[in-house]
Amino acid sequence: AVLGVSSYSSAYEVACRKRGLLPDLEASERMRWGHLHEQACRNEVERESGWRVEYPGAYAVVRSDEHPHMIASLDGIVHHPDRGPGALEIKTREWCPDAEVMDTASSPRSMWDVQHHHQMTVIGVDWGVLGVLVGGCRFRWMVVERDDELCKRIIATEREFWEALERGEMPQPDGSDATARALKALHRFFAEPEQRSDD
Repeated sequence: AVLGVSSYSSAYEVACRKRGLLPDLEASERMRWGHLHEQACRNEVERESGWRVEYPGAYAVVRSDEHPHMIASLDGIVHHPDRGPGALEIKTREWCPDAEVMDTASSPRSMWDVQHHHQMTVIGVDWGVLGVLVGGCRFRWMVVERDDELCKRIIATEREFWEALERGEMPQPDGSDATARALKALHRFFAEPEQRSDD
């Protein structure tokens, strides 16, 4: 979201939530079902690849030693016998052809790609596995190699975002739906006390 590639959130909306101006997002039905399928996806990566998959836990949060402004909640860690650990990222999406799934999965700078590279940066690994459950009944996975240039951009952008928040500065509103929702919610939040006082 901070890098402007999310279709669900924006830097402005994240800043509002981090400053306590808006409540945390409630899990949607789609998110809930995604979480329910995660363990099955981890099992399938382990079965198909033969690599051990470790799950840190639903509430485990990892902070980068090198970049303490960066934290992550991991879907899993894949242990390759030669390459060592890699970051596992799991996604679910609606039914579509295999080619479309792999195009989305391998698209550089996409929301999936940026999020996955964020995870790789936090735990300091140079590869990962992206697993995608399609339509609730078809699973595809692929190895993703770390793009150091993208990681540098993520580190710099996220550091700038957090340093601005610490100075009390908000990101400029953009034209995204997420920012529009945040502005509407803020308007309702600040207008309600006035409305109550008029009653």
